[in-house]
Amino acid sequence: MDFVRVDLLADILRTFCGLAARLGAMPGRNDCCSCHATKLAFTYPEAANAVGVSVRTLQRLVERGELAVKYIGSKPVILAAELDAWLNSLPSDVRP
Repeated sequence: MDFVRVDLLADILRTFCGLAARLGAMPGRNDCCSCHATKLAFTYPEAANAVGVSVRTLQRLVERGELAVKYIGSKPVILAAELDAWLNSLPSDVRP
């Protein structure tokens, strides 16, 4: 089996596992696979997906100093705690 098929199969399994968890098929279970392990850091695309914004929005937040980036070698990552802090700093009500 070539790598593309293995990657595709892994993506399908992660999607199924995530859907099952969200539907309550595995209550209290977060150790069934690596996709449920608590992530400590996210790449830009992962962070954007996790919080529901675009990658460019995250890049702008970093440029303005509203979000900090760490580097693993040359790879930028955003810490989960940093994302949590940013989300918690957002207003609770809609701005006019």
